[in-house]
Amino acid sequence: MSRRARLSALVLLALLTACGTPPVAPPSETAATDPTPIASTVEGPVAAIVDGDPITLAEVEATVRDTGLSPREALHRLEQERALLHRAQHAALHADAEADDAVRRASVQALLRARVEDAVGDASVDDAEVAARYQANRAAWARPERRASVHVLAIPTDEHDEAARAAARRFVESAIARMAFAPDPAAIARAIEAEGVAGRSFTIRVESIPATERHGALEEPYLAALFAIPRAPGVAPLPVTTSFGVHAVALTSIEPPFEVSLEEASPILRRQLVSEHRARALDALTSELAVQGHVAIDERLAATVFARDLSDSPEHAR
Repeated sequence: MSRRARLSALVLLALLTACGTPPVAPPSETAATDPTPIASTVEGPVAAIVDGDPITLAEVEATVRDTGLSPREALHRLEQERALLHRAQHAALHADAEADDAVRRASVQALLRARVEDAVGDASVDDAEVAARYQANRAAWARPERRASVHVLAIPTDEHDEAARAAARRFVESAIARMAFAPDPAAIARAIEAEGVAGRSFTIRVESIPATERHGALEEPYLAALFAIPRAPGVAPLPVTTSFGVHAVALTSIEPPFEVSLEEASPILRRQLVSEHRARALDALTSELAVQGHVAIDERLAATVFARDLSDSPEHAR
């Protein structure tokens, strides 16, 4: 089954479980290009035929207006509903050839309920499978300590100028002294930024850094200094040199680590596994339908349908 079909199947299952919306099965990937004969009683152009049952252009347009789907998606939906209907009829779930659309949809829903929903429930996932999934993705259920910071960065105008580098370092040492005993180091950093650096051999930048882990994406000297600060708010006692320049680093907040236990994660993991099992059951049902059914598309008319823009019609606007 293609990736697109798998995604369609998962969406279908979510909708069917959550709100009972009439389901749509994954599209058949065995489409023929030579349409079978069309009954003379069919009115209007025919876009596709599923097991001898024609889908007209009017039906495609009505589905676009009713659902907001694109013409291509609307045609796929109609093809899928026809295929599931025929399967339901063969399974004796629906025997009335003159049934209206509501009964047709009920038949499709009954087939999916019997073959997917009822057949694959919570009981299909045992505790061992849940525990194995938890262990395989343990890192996703835990987060280490994270720290947010603000820094005053002095950037020498000429990185090869020793005097400029020394001046930048002295400036940062002065900033650290001002920030170290302040109740709000970040406010002092902003005040330093507002003072400017006119006539100096370096520029300054003050930035707030979002919370990061000890082994995050920042440069190692910065992270080492940040995580060595004992508490927040706090300031690293020495300047920190990175490829960007010289930093005065202030810790502004600490997010403590946490871990979700297996017991807490189990309900979520079980739902995920049930969805995966149902997707496989739907794959099997789709493969069965693909073998048993036949879809013939009028490629010329289908291309016309897909090229049409129905979004401006009054009915679609409702």
